Amino acid sequence: MSDTIQVVENDTLPDLAITLRDSNTGDPADPESWSPLDLSDVTTSVVVKWRLRNTTTVLDTIACTKVNGGVGGEILMPFGTFLVDNGAGTYEGEIEATFDTDVQTVYDTLKLKVRADF
Repeated sequence: MSDTIQVVENDTLPDLAITLRDSNTGDPADPESWSPLDLSDVTTSVVVKWRLRNTTTVLDTIACTKVNGGVGGEILMPFGTFLVDNGAGTYEGEIEATFDTDVQTVYDTLKLKVRADF
């Protein structure tokens, strides 16, 4: 997940589509070959925690929606008011999946660059 997502301050759409995959499956050098995580259990939830880059304070925790019940590992993260409340800057997002009571944090962080609105 080395690409930086670029958005504009005050935008609230579109939702960010993310597919969570298991790096222990498929070709280690090809993330597209990894099997999607099964998020279909009703107790499974996914959130993204956001902070300004190179800081430790979590600014927002955004709950994600499972697409097709979570079977294919795909989630949607709505920006909601995050881009309105936090303004221009460079942010990092940590994806956290909770399976019943077990928490799994995705190793790679999301990178988000927000430019000021005109």
